[in-house]
Amino acid sequence: MKEIKVVIAEDHDLLSESYRMFLEGDGLRVVGVVKNGIELLKWLPKSDVDVIVLDIKMPIMSARSSFINVAKQLEIPFLCLQEFEGTQHAQQRIFIWTYSRRKK
Repeated sequence: MKEIKVVIAEDHDLLSESYRMFLEGDGLRVVGVVKNGIELLKWLPKSDVDVIVLDIKMPIMSARSSFINVAKQLEIPFLCLQEFEGTQHAQQRIFIWTYSRRKK
């Protein structure tokens, strides 16, 4: 079975480490952790990754902008995670899910 390689885009160290432990415990391999969308965009061209775990509420570049920019370059699945604090981020998650479903 092919090893699934994951990058985590999460600005909180505790959450990114928790995601890493959870994913690696399920047999996936975390090959990178970045803190924002700009780091993600810089990191992706020099990597070989199968899935992006993306925090909806990130600094510097929003998850929505990150997703759109990555989707222009690569066809890669996203797993979007967040702590709910209001409808703005829920709308971003719905947009990302809708956009990724339409792209296929």
